[in-house]
Amino acid sequence: MKPVFVRPAKSEDSQEFLDWSLAGVNNGFDPEVPRYGTTVTFAAFTSDGPLAFLPMQMPIVLESLAVKPGATPLEIATALRELVQTAVTQCHIRGVGEIWFIGTNDDTNRFAEHSGIFTKVEYPVYRLKVSDLDKKA
Repeated sequence: MKPVFVRPAKSEDSQEFLDWSLAGVNNGFDPEVPRYGTTVTFAAFTSDGPLAFLPMQMPIVLESLAVKPGATPLEIATALRELVQTAVTQCHIRGVGEIWFIGTNDDTNRFAEHSGIFTKVEYPVYRLKVSDLDKKA
């Protein structure tokens, strides 16, 4: 598999991001979120182009994952892993202590549950306490 990297989404990504977000099954996409002043949208990509986009609200709330149609489960999992690592980096840069996302997609929920770093709360909401990462090392 090709290496997956993360960068901020570019203006030329806008249509693809919107198309993939609207095509997402049960991803809870809210078209207003990417326009918030506290939201930054990141792209996971390979040399072939974007694999997934993920808006992140500051403080860190992971929004609906927009996935390239036809991407393999391994590509999606790798892209999501890299995007979460980018969120952790943003937490350190901004002094944010937790990462949250609302679990509306079964595949994404399984990713969080099997990652070993997110904690499931009473509802399908996931929290990553950045300070806990140092304890696991």
